[in-house]
Amino acid sequence: MDTTLKVLIVDDYDMTRDLLKVILRSDRFDIVGEARSCAECLKLAPLLQPDIILLDIVMPDGVGLSLLPELKRRLPASKILMVTSSDSDVAIKKAMQGGADGYVVKPFNTESVLGTMRKIRTTFAVASSASFKRA
Repeated sequence: MDTTLKVLIVDDYDMTRDLLKVILRSDRFDIVGEARSCAECLKLAPLLQPDIILLDIVMPDGVGLSLLPELKRRLPASKILMVTSSDSDVAIKKAMQGGADGYVVKPFNTESVLGTMRKIRTTFAVASSASFKRA
């Protein structure tokens, strides 16, 4: 089952957002919004109810990792993938401990982004199938 998922891209860098949009649209992800800051993300995410949030770790008004607990509280069904320029074990471990469902390391390419997104899509397909089963 190929599920089209709603995605919110949160990154202060225009070129990163644009590249992610091109990559994701090629695999039928629905880009429902973009945010350039943590504050903008907190306003948009509850309104848009995205299935997936791609969240940059370093933002001009804060650190994406600090935003994770609040996003998880407000949108428990959303999957949050950190977008980071650091591939250090410490940064990745901190993101996963903070509630991230995965990560994409910059600089990224089409295959690395789509590979991660397809894994997340699979979790939604499994959850949807389970919800149709009768008790």
